[in-house]
Amino acid sequence: MTKYAMGVLKSSIHSCFFCYELRRKSLEEEISFFERRLGSNRTLIQLRALRREYRNSFTFVVRCIPTLVRLHWRTSIDNRFPRKAHSLPG
Repeated sequence: MTKYAMGVLKSSIHSCFFCYELRRKSLEEEISFFERRLGSNRTLIQLRALRREYRNSFTFVVRCIPTLVRLHWRTSIDNRFPRKAHSLPG
């Protein structure tokens, strides 16, 4: 379950960050962005640690749920949808 929760959280971080910046960065940069925006978050800190040294963690899995809700809720409040698409260089 830990690996699945890590994957879901990483995907949500990428998706939410894209809503702010309309581009992707490294996961580390995106996590730093959300730590500045949302404040320190133990789940994001633990995600970094688990990526360096994986171990099963039921606590991490449980903490992911409110973190995911907060991340998507804040993103939906901070960004107006639908947004205009950027024109592609031609």
